[in-house]
Amino acid sequence: MKKIIVSFFVFILSLQIQAQNAATAYIDAFSNIAIIEMQRTGVPASIKLAQGLLESNYGRSELSTATNNHFGIKCGNNWNGKSYFKEDDDKDHRGKLIESCFRVYDSPEESFIAHSDFLLNGGKQSRYNFLFEYKTQDYKRWANGLQKAGYATDSQYPDKLINLIEKYELYRYDDMGNAHNDYLAVESADQKKPSKGGRILNDRYVKPASKTQKTPDFKSNNDVKMVLSDGSESLKDIADEYAIDVAALMKYNEDIKSPYEPLSPKSRIYLEKKKIAYGGKTKFHKVREGEKMANIAQHYAIDLEALYIRNRMPFGSQPVPGEKIQLKGVIRTSKRPELISKNNLSIVEKSKFVEETVEYLFTSKHGDKD
Repeated sequence: MKKIIVSFFVFILSLQIQAQNAATAYIDAFSNIAIIEMQRTGVPASIKLAQGLLESNYGRSELSTATNNHFGIKCGNNWNGKSYFKEDDDKDHRGKLIESCFRVYDSPEESFIAHSDFLLNGGKQSRYNFLFEYKTQDYKRWANGLQKAGYATDSQYPDKLINLIEKYELYRYDDMGNAHNDYLAVESADQKKPSKGGRILNDRYVKPASKTQKTPDFKSNNDVKMVLSDGSESLKDIADEYAIDVAALMKYNEDIKSPYEPLSPKSRIYLEKKKIAYGGKTKFHKVREGEKMANIAQHYAIDLEALYIRNRMPFGSQPVPGEKIQLKGVIRTSKRPELISKNNLSIVEKSKFVEETVEYLFTSKHGDKD
């Protein structure tokens, strides 16, 4: 009996880990398009990501995998694209459940854009118009407003969205789309703005960005333009200084988790997309204690996703110290680096990862000339 109980709890724990990994991978994949759409339309990135997670079951639902439709948007009268039919909540005149028509998109990103347009609706009579009177940081009003407008029939829908937003701290992405926001939503309520400009982050005072433009001191690593931080600025400050979208800088510098935290002195900040291969003579990097894949990618100016693919490693996994990470070419299957934790992997299946993503590196589209 005890073995059955233990097995049951192990099974439940396994499911929780899988859900956590799936959510992390989903957020990593679609946070950028959510931010871009927030800047374009005003739909909060946190709301869009939470709805996507919920509606698509972390990108694993039948509809999202078969049609790239992450928000369950039905065909409607004006849809001229491809369609997909499955039972949902539509009934015939006799009350019998019938198949519903859902839109098919060429990519998940197209679905994210369509979701924004669906809420905007382009007309004065849209039932969602009042939502755009709310601030993008007010995710609770947006969540409750969606149900008020009739987006979902589930009475728990707002609570489900809010729980997802707070569990995965999705509200952080709402700040990334606001060029004038000096504070992260997670700061304590009793923090005060300093009287002479700047801001307080984690009880540290950060001086305001200079109003005078500096002479650009661009450097280069692996033929990628970069600057070195001086230790008193944040990624947001650098974005403002060089007139680059902060969401883009977050994407170029994957090891930085917040655009508002002060950077360590002499941190390498890339101002453009990193390369998918290292152009220098070094072919391997030996992993040091505490070093992660994002740190290695940042050191050599290699795209983090490409680095994972080169080494046939699942996204989000980390190598054991002392292992060799290949910087160019693709590692042999038998030479894959040993991982720290084989339970903390992403939703990408190993077989699919190995067989399909290696091609990514050698197409002319991505320009790998190894």
